[in-house]
Amino acid sequence: MADIIENLQVLRDYSKQDRAKFTANKEAVRLAKYAFIVMIEASSNIANHLCARFIKTSSNSYAECFLLLGEHELISKKLSASLSKMAGFSTLQTLWAMPAPINHLSASSRLLALASGLTRP
Repeated sequence: MADIIENLQVLRDYSKQDRAKFTANKEAVRLAKYAFIVMIEASSNIANHLCARFIKTSSNSYAECFLLLGEHELISKKLSASLSKMAGFSTLQTLWAMPAPINHLSASSRLLALASGLTRP
């Protein structure tokens, strides 16, 4: 959770910057992309742990672990679909192609919902 919270704050800070200023700063863009990777991997680790503990299965991908949580009603199906879609950003090729990762900040905040959106212990 600490990785998610810390990196979400990094992205929030960047989101307050002027878009042109942000995108001109290649180091900031790289850091934002890395923050997304860390957040997605951390949330996927949590999701995989929940799948193993409560569903007694493992997933083949980051996206699938979120879908499994939704199918078994550990999180809402809407959140499950959103997180699964976001997990696609973990592919470096996709991340590197994103012109302005900061545009996805509002969606990234849903990663925190994984911990708070559980419907059963």
